[in-house]
Formats: sequence, C-alpha cells, structure tokens
Amino acid sequence: MPVINRWLVRQACRDNRTLIDAGLLDVPVAINICADTLLRDDFLASVRQALEESGLPGERLEVEIVESTALHDLNQAARSIGALKQLGVKMAMDDFGTGYSSPALLKSLPFDRIKIDRCFIAMLPDSPVDQAIVQGILSMARSAGMQVVAEGIEHPAQLDYLRQRGCAFGQGFWYARPLPLAELHQYLTAAASPLP
Repeated sequence: MPVINRWLVRQACRDNRTLIDAGLLDVPVAINICADTLLRDDFLASVRQALEESGLPGERLEVEIVESTALHDLNQAARSIGALKQLGVKMAMDDFGTGYSSPALLKSLPFDRIKIDRCFIAMLPDSPVDQAIVQGILSMARSAGMQVVAEGIEHPAQLDYLRQRGCAFGQGFWYARPLPLAELHQYLTAAASPLP
C-alpha cells in the first residue's frame, strides 16, 4: 500500500482520538479511498494497526469508497468490507448517484451509509428533478437500513429541505470549511462553549 495511504489512516485515527480525548467530538472520522486500495491485502492490516496504535474504537473510523471508481471484484470487495466491519469500521459509498450501478453495489456490498453527491444538492430546493432524485435516494436508503449524508450543503434552504425529508446528516460549507486539526479544535471548543 502506498505510504501516503498508510499515513492517512494513521493520522485520521490519531486526530480523531485527540478530539475524543478533549471531549470535543465523538463521531466517526471518514477517510476516502479508491476501490483499488480497498482490494489490497495490506489495507486491512494498516487499518488494524492504526486503530491499535491510536486506541481509537473501530466504530469511530469510516471508510468511504468513491462510487465512481469501479469495483471489478465484488466478491473480494465484500470480503474486504466484511473484514473491516468486524473491526467495527463503518463503510460508506461516497458521491452516490454519479458512478457505476449504484443500486447494484448497494445490494451486493454491506454499506452503512451513502453520501449523496453534491451535484444533486446544489440546486435544492428549487430543482424538481433534484428533489425527485434526492427523495428516491432517501427512500431507497431508508428501506435498506442505511444512513444518508447529503454533501455540499451551502445554505439554510438546502438544510431545511433535507431535514424535512428525513436526511439527518450533512456536510458542506454551511457547517464549516475544511480545517486543519488545530483550527478544528478551536472551532469545536467555541461551538461547545455556552453563550455569555
């Protein structure tokens, strides 16, 4: 496995452990990987080692597979995902709706959540086509027992629309821009502080 991928897994686990220990965050940290990385034999060992070294519970790590990358070996992918889930790691399909046979992958692989690609969120609540697509994804995920994250939320009308339809999780600039760990620590500390 490339050194950068090993570093990414270790650093994500360490950083999340730091935030948990500071009492600031107790949710999974997500890392994006491509299908080729998931299928590598050494990826599981790298994740296991990073969890052990950091003391991070497996439930606090989420591995996101970018849907647009083809999973050529569904049997191996299912075994790899199953092994990660045995460690407690959560699995998500990222950029849902933009790639290869989304419903077929959801049927074949044990994902915990799907992330609706931002291209379907950008024009909400004004686009009837995007409304229909998002509603269909939410309904499908609910029926399959999966959580849904809406990507690319940038204004309150999008957030309100999604919440009213049962989408409990979101990410985007409406919440915050990407932050280095030190700035994230400050942001979460300020958000947790009571108002004067």
